[in-house]
Amino acid sequence: MGTKNLMNYPEVFADIGNVNLFSGKVVLHPEELELLPTDLIGKPDEKRLIENRLDSRMRYRKGGTEIAILCAENQSDICNAMPVRDMGYQYVNYSKRFNCFLQAFFV
Repeated sequence: MGTKNLMNYPEVFADIGNVNLFSGKVVLHPEELELLPTDLIGKPDEKRLIENRLDSRMRYRKGGTEIAILCAENQSDICNAMPVRDMGYQYVNYSKRFNCFLQAFFV
């Protein structure tokens, strides 16, 4: 089983997140993480669709409130373009949520 598959287990995701984001302090708990689909499709304009496949994506909830969507990407080699790719993934993530917000309040 590869690292990409291991990251889809909430226990593993929480451990790696706590070490890398919180210097080992236990902030993320596996029972607060929910695996989300890793395929994201966005439409930046009327002519194009963009499809992204993330390695791992989790919803973090605390006390029933959604706190964040956490994404993790694995690399076997250094790729200097990875931060830009990640920004594209997050754009699709947030644009979907923003469009839902707009429709709920302004349509």
